[in-house]
Amino acid sequence: MKRVAAVVVLSGLVLTVLLAAEKPKSAKPPAEDILMRAKLASSQKVLEGLVEKKFAHI
Repeated sequence: MKRVAAVVVLSGLVLTVLLAAEKPKSAKPPAEDILMRAKLASSQKVLEGLVEKKFAHI
């Protein structure tokens, strides 16, 4: 009976480790990441234009 319990606990631990393992990231960033970075760059230019009163940047 103790062996069965030990096997169940050990199996649970192994499954937990396998499921919690981080998936490797792909080399190419998703399209959404590229879009969000472009939006961030645009927002920074607008903010810089507002702060420095360079309305051409806006």
